[in-house]
Amino acid sequence: MSLQDLQHRPVILLVEDEPLLRFIVSDLLDDAGFEVIETGAADEALTWLEVRDDVRVIVTDMQMPSAAELPAGGRFVAKPCEGSLVLHHLREMIASTP
Repeated sequence: MSLQDLQHRPVILLVEDEPLLRFIVSDLLDDAGFEVIETGAADEALTWLEVRDDVRVIVTDMQMPSAAELPAGGRFVAKPCEGSLVLHHLREMIASTP
């Protein structure tokens, strides 16, 4: 991968409090060509959002939401899920945002 490719990878903010799961998902996202910012807590995630204006998608776990609780453009994927499904949703979300 060239330096130019590395500089133009979509940035994903991964918020996951389970270290092993965070490692696995981060590895999946990195292998798929995303730049991954990892954090284990919401307050740290907010700090990242204050200093980085290039975050395209936030991936986090949460209790099963109703449709009204998801942010506009948000997607809910129930655990356990295939990595390919997560990547499919991420690519669709990034493609649909300016």
